[in-house]
Amino acid sequence: MPLYSVLIGCDSKYYNDWGITLLKSIKHHNPWINLRCHIINPDNNNKLDFVTYTEEHIVFPNDTVKTAYLQAARFLAASKIPLSENLITLDADTICTRDFSREEFGTLFKKQYVMQHPKESRWLAGLVTFSSNDFRYRYAELLNSKNIKDWEWGRDQQVMPQLNKEFNFIPIDKKWISIGKNKSNSVFLTLKGEQKETDKYLSWYNRYIV
Repeated sequence: MPLYSVLIGCDSKYYNDWGITLLKSIKHHNPWINLRCHIINPDNNNKLDFVTYTEEHIVFPNDTVKTAYLQAARFLAASKIPLSENLITLDADTICTRDFSREEFGTLFKKQYVMQHPKESRWLAGLVTFSSNDFRYRYAELLNSKNIKDWEWGRDQQVMPQLNKEFNFIPIDKKWISIGKNKSNSVFLTLKGEQKETDKYLSWYNRYIV
């Protein structure tokens, strides 16, 4: 039987503010799924007994590099997980809204599904699937093709289009993830930028907290 996982990666603050809630929501609705969390520069975090944790300590030369690395860290962590494990990565400021079956989840690994911007033809990193191909390795390879000290904001999304032709990206269906408002009853709801600070969008997010 295939092993299916969800992986998030963040620093201690983001883990405390968002990650714990996301992991609890997935466990609540889908207790069968394997949960992983990679924490950068952990600081006595409240760890959940149903999550597998990995950690790293790194000193950043400036805030730009720090932000870029935190955005991409989960993809580097994904490259260290065996190909036998099918997984998706999510932004930590996401929430799971409902259950889904093992069969439904398995369809995400038949092709190379990636989240696409709802209004623009560009790929987003909010939900990315990793199946038994070598996409996870190629993605990490491209990220690391530039020295970390030279990384800029959004590097995770900047390099992703370079892999589109090789892996034939397909936009993930809206039933799986939506941004800001859960109009399509999506499995996951994610918040972007200033949405995380407004009552308008947090009202959607907060209704799914368990």
